[in-house]
Amino acid sequence: MASATGDFKERDLGGIVDELFTVYRRNFLRFIGIIAVAGIPIAVVGTLYIWYLSAFLSDLVSLLIEGKQLEGTGELTVLLLLTAVMVVVSVLAGLLMAAAVAYAVAGHYLGNTVAIGRTYQFALRRLGSLVGAAFLAGLAIFAMGITIIGYPAAIYFNVTWAFIVQAIVLEGCGARKSLSRSSFLVKGAWWRVLGILIVLSLIGSILASVAGGIAGSIIGNFAGGLVGIIFMPISLIGATLLYFDLRIRKEGYSLQVMAQELGLADRLGNGQGGVKAGQIQGEMYNSKQSLLERRRAAMFCRNCGKGLTGTPEICRGCGAKSLAGANFCNGCGAPTTALTEICVKCGIRLAKAEERDISPKSRLVVTLLAWFVGHLGVHRFYLGKIGTGIAMLLTLGGFGIWTLIDFIFAVAGIMKDKEGKVIKKW
Repeated sequence: MASATGDFKERDLGGIVDELFTVYRRNFLRFIGIIAVAGIPIAVVGTLYIWYLSAFLSDLVSLLIEGKQLEGTGELTVLLLLTAVMVVVSVLAGLLMAAAVAYAVAGHYLGNTVAIGRTYQFALRRLGSLVGAAFLAGLAIFAMGITIIGYPAAIYFNVTWAFIVQAIVLEGCGARKSLSRSSFLVKGAWWRVLGILIVLSLIGSILASVAGGIAGSIIGNFAGGLVGIIFMPISLIGATLLYFDLRIRKEGYSLQVMAQELGLADRLGNGQGGVKAGQIQGEMYNSKQSLLERRRAAMFCRNCGKGLTGTPEICRGCGAKSLAGANFCNGCGAPTTALTEICVKCGIRLAKAEERDISPKSRLVVTLLAWFVGHLGVHRFYLGKIGTGIAMLLTLGGFGIWTLIDFIFAVAGIMKDKEGKVIKKW
């Protein structure tokens, strides 16, 4: 059985974007399969609908030009039936797709290799609640959105109820409970949630449009649409990661709780498709250890062992970089060697000088974002540079010049994040 993967922790916008590409890359074929099961029927029905609608409108225009009236209601009836079929198929397939992706993302963290059929089997068990919640939310938002006065309220609740699918699938909430559950998680973080959802939607839609457009111009529009679905999981994965982040911040959400809510707690440690207790405890320990490292980094000089105040780059006792040596633990000052990775006294991972200057952000992600959506400043939002990201968004990447410079910097490995650390790791 695969082990639990990924860090389960709070994430800012850049961290969520970085993690969603990591999760997507490691489960690429699984997500493509999930999207294909629901996306291909939507694409087929949509293509038939557009074809029939175009033919109907063409005939109608011809009749109007000739001064004739439409004879009978047969064609109109067929159009209305196709419209109803398209709406029903799109809604049901879309809900099942979102539910299956959410379950697959949870399986990624629990180390549980989830088959595509299993994700939809689980989603189908929640279909009643999914349809009920979508109906209630859609009806309420539609009622608010039909008037100019109610439009702001419609936008507000559209964001507030953004996590009803995750609440139903991962927590087992009913239709009405999922609405209040999503509202609770978003409360106090509405603007942050709105901003992150917009960025996730832009990334997914732009990548899908670019890839689909290129493929469509080469091999046809229908094939281009199929290529575009490759990027459909992006926003769905990101929304689930944001849901995790909100729960971690508000409730201390953990892998143990996730396993219990998904009904895997009874299989902890038996190695039968579930997640092992030791793996969950190790993940929680690593999260605590990471926090400990941040709090205690450079408390002692690694070269001379002198106690330090704060996190100075240069030790005043020996004049060397405080993390450049290998003789002492930076957390407790205990003696170490050049081969020591973990301090046997305090248990922290020993810090190294070069780690301070290299960003954990992905150079590949920055490069791709700068190339595809650089004119919208998405790559700078990913790096935590919100101010310059907004500036690029308003100026369309400095009319392309700024975007080109950032792309070159990203490829060359000299781009820096908001903390001034260089983006080196691919």
